[in-house]
This record gives sequence, C-alpha cells and structure tokens, in this order.
Amino acid sequence: MKEYYNVLDSGYGVLGFAASGLGMIAIGIIVLILMRKFNAKRSQQIFMYFWIGFGVLWTTFAFIGTGSEYSSSISAMKNGTYKEVEGIVENFDPMPHSGHKNESFTVKGVKFEYSDFGPSSGFNNTKSHGGPIDEGKYVKIKYYNGLILQLSVKE
Repeated sequence: MKEYYNVLDSGYGVLGFAASGLGMIAIGIIVLILMRKFNAKRSQQIFMYFWIGFGVLWTTFAFIGTGSEYSSSISAMKNGTYKEVEGIVENFDPMPHSGHKNESFTVKGVKFEYSDFGPSSGFNNTKSHGGPIDEGKYVKIKYYNGLILQLSVKE
C-alpha cells in the first residue's frame, strides 16, 4: 500500500487561508494613511476602519478555527485517539473539476467527504485534481472527527 497523505507530514497547510486577512489589514492601513494625507472625508475613512476591523476578525477566527482543527488532528495521531477503517471504496461521488460540491465515498459504511476548495487539515485532494481515491480501490484510512488523517491506497 502506498501512503498518499499523513497529517503529521503535511504541515499547517491552511496557513494561507488564515493569513489572507493580513493582506486586507495591510491594504486597509495603507489606504487609510493615504486618505488622511489627502484629506479624504471622515465618512470615507470610517469605511476603512470597518475594512481593517473585518480583516482583524477574519484573521483571528480563521487562525483559531483552522489552528484548532490542525492541533486536534495532530494530537489524535500522536495519542492514537483516531479511528481506522480499511476496505473497498464504495458509493464514490467525485467532485467536478469546477468544484460546487464535495467529493464523497464510503468504506465499510463510514462516509468521508472533502473538497479541494475548503480549508482543511485533513486529506482533501479530489480525483478531478489528481487525487488517488476512486470507486473500487482498496484503502486504509485513519480518521478523526470526519477528517482523513492518514490515507494509504493499494496500487
């Protein structure tokens, strides 16, 4: 069996999602400085304060959400609190290349669902974007809270 994914080796892959709010904050601060320099109306400046505030909230909640998921995933692998299932992939429902729905499948009655487009610390590489899962493949999966923490596929 070939291991395709292991959360212990993947790193904090959703850092970009969480950090995207930092760009909003930086843009907001630069625009606000320029507005003050060129004496923009106070009402226009107030919008930029809301913009910066939204960026701060986005960054904070994204780091908390993705960071806690990543931390609990790592902890589950290290402490052995994950569940494991091994068998044939059934009920495979691939995600189209354009997205707009999650890819899903079951193994021995356990359902898994994921997408390339959502931030996740678990495996999320769909077939339409080169992923190894397909109907009838034999897989071994370690999972926790619905996230695939380790995926091995028989070639």
